[in-house]
Amino acid sequence: MKSNKDSILLLFGLLVLAAIIVVALPSRSQDFSTRLGQRPGDEVQMPIADFALPDPTDAKERAMRKARGSRYDNPGQKPIAELELGTEPLPLNNHWWWSIPALPVNKSDAIVVGEILSAQAYLSSDKTGVYSEFRIDISEVLKNAGGATLLSRSEVIATRQGGIVRFPSGRQQRYTTAQQGMPIVGRRYVFFLRCNVSGQEFSLLTAYELRNDRVLPLDGYGDKGERALPSFTKFEGMEETVFLKTVADAISNPPKDSPEKGQQE
Repeated sequence: MKSNKDSILLLFGLLVLAAIIVVALPSRSQDFSTRLGQRPGDEVQMPIADFALPDPTDAKERAMRKARGSRYDNPGQKPIAELELGTEPLPLNNHWWWSIPALPVNKSDAIVVGEILSAQAYLSSDKTGVYSEFRIDISEVLKNAGGATLLSRSEVIATRQGGIVRFPSGRQQRYTTAQQGMPIVGRRYVFFLRCNVSGQEFSLLTAYELRNDRVLPLDGYGDKGERALPSFTKFEGMEETVFLKTVADAISNPPKDSPEKGQQE
């Protein structure tokens, strides 16, 4: 009887030890939740464009919207339309990472630290594409070579291809670019920006979220959250101060840009 009792106690101890090990080795998503405070639903927080939104009545605003939207036109493509139930647009796979390194200091006219104040998506001028517009409150300017007036506590507009289109029926269709994410309102990032023709508005090349003193790349992940571009995701979890120093060093001593082709896993 004593032997059976000892066996039961031993088995119970092994089960407790196994449970402790499982808790101590969290999954990647649990690790994100603990270390970076990722909230459920982050992946669906994309700016929305109303399909039926009329053009601005103000002539100046209408001209500005046309100029921005024309950069996201897709000549030769059919205009965006509501798809059948159960059908979703495929992510655009334009291999953007072939020409943009993980720290694109040479390709960036401006590099700033700032918080997203608001976000709004729009259809392109010919309605064949969709793009998102982000209003950024700048807290620090790390580089400014584009001629735009960028100061701490000033604001700047950045755009990126993609967004959600909401149709009058209520149906929402997501338009994304493979391995690219969207910054979220209220969060703080290091933004790498390329100046557009106007000189006061930028395209978002890439960004890195700064949260809980750690870094989370905006880009480089696949549809299921897997690390798809190691050159980007290698910064995941890096201490904020270390990352900012890495960026500052890269600005001071710009590396020779090399294509990212072949680095996708």
